[in-house]
Amino acid sequence: MASKKDLKIRTLMADDMFTVLAFADKLELTDKIIGFLEQRDQAADVMAKQVGYKLIIEKDPGSKEAKQAEKDLEAVSAQISKQSFDIIGQILKMVMSNLKTIKTELNAFLADILEGDFTAEEVGKLPLSQYVRLLRDFFEVTKTELKELFTLPE
Repeated sequence: MASKKDLKIRTLMADDMFTVLAFADKLELTDKIIGFLEQRDQAADVMAKQVGYKLIIEKDPGSKEAKQAEKDLEAVSAQISKQSFDIIGQILKMVMSNLKTIKTELNAFLADILEGDFTAEEVGKLPLSQYVRLLRDFFEVTKTELKELFTLPE
């Protein structure tokens, strides 16, 4: 078994999605997740702005337009980052506040997605800071997976 200090999440698989969706339903997160996915078109518009600003900067670095584009690019990037963290923070807060309703299933799921040989009981006995870090890491991995999904051609 791997050291509890070296907790690492394995690559998520398609079957993991069904467990996550069941948790989302139990925690009444489905509407929040759907809202997040509906923001895809808005995110595409913002990303297009980013690309435009980068082109302006590359075309004529140091120009007045490029300097303004750098400021605009920074603002748009901050907006994207803030929205991502806000949504993940809201979901994490809802999970933590409703943890008792899914505790056993969540610990079993976390044990399953950890690299190494962990049981649900071992996950449940992790120090709180490690447990919260594990949840945060899971949401970060999930965010990355969703980001990759958004960039797939339609």
